[in-house]
Amino acid sequence: MRIFGIFAAIFLACIAVTGQTADRWNDLVLDETTPPQVLALYGEPRIYRDSTLHVYDIQPLLSADTAKRNFETGEWENAKGHKSIMLTFTMDNKLRMIFATPENAGTKTLENLCGGNWKPAGQDLVKDFRAEMSSNPKPVPTVPITKKWYQIYAMTPRTFCVADILNEIPNSVLPIMPIYPGRVGIITMVSRAVESKAKSKTAGKKLPRKR
Repeated sequence: MRIFGIFAAIFLACIAVTGQTADRWNDLVLDETTPPQVLALYGEPRIYRDSTLHVYDIQPLLSADTAKRNFETGEWENAKGHKSIMLTFTMDNKLRMIFATPENAGTKTLENLCGGNWKPAGQDLVKDFRAEMSSNPKPVPTVPITKKWYQIYAMTPRTFCVADILNEIPNSVLPIMPIYPGRVGIITMVSRAVESKAKSKTAGKKLPRKR
């Protein structure tokens, strides 16, 4: 029991150092962190405004309410290891989106983030996520990365995650996940609390009735 306690303490210490767990980016926790807590972390934002919650790559996955100005967004520059960070809250003061541009973060930063279950994105992130959300998700094959920028994505029961990666060695083949070549350019984390509950238009085509 004592040995177990020591290993548990080491594990928790590692989590505290890396600061990355499934629904957390450093000290920020989706659906939990509030604006006063962010002010204590980063100080006054450069901009704070009423806004929509717009995520270009996966907007069709989000509810219609995200297109309304029912949100508040703060932006900070040079804040605790970030070139910039933008945080969006609902009117009940819960953090719903993190859009961060970290300073020189390698892809190992993502190892424990969003469950570490990162996959290379195809041409359409919405299709990727919907396939992931299906009852029988298909395995994503390992593919060569040939662009200077590429995307990987992951999902948890609470979070959609997308990372834009600056590929410093184009044409390299993806190694064993979750480590990818390059460094993190942008990390986007969106709470699934704002996920659309409407069914996909492509889901379940009905068979024609017999006459």
